[in-house]
Amino acid sequence: MDGVDRVIHMLGKPARRAIIELYLTRYSISELSQFLGVSKAAITKYVKGETHPSDSVLKKMLEIEDTELKKRIINIIVEELVTAFSEVSSLSSREIGEDYTKHLEQVICKRFCD
Repeated sequence: MDGVDRVIHMLGKPARRAIIELYLTRYSISELSQFLGVSKAAITKYVKGETHPSDSVLKKMLEIEDTELKKRIINIIVEELVTAFSEVSSLSSREIGEDYTKHLEQVICKRFCD
């Protein structure tokens, strides 16, 4: 599993739905279903929250040529990951009485600040 696959796999249902809804601001259900190779009914189920797009469908969505749309998708992904970091920090504080915020900051900075 490469980095993109791992990130996509970690996305929750709300982020997956947000990405679908973002696409639907630019494309019709028919156009999106054709691009993704899924039925129009599947797109409708994604929007209603009855099911969610698979990892392979989301990966296909990142193949879009529209740079602005791709940036907005990446923003959704970043927000999802930051929320997950925050939840891990809160969980560690509640469950073991330690604040991992500093540790998370160090890990993130080590990876991106140098």
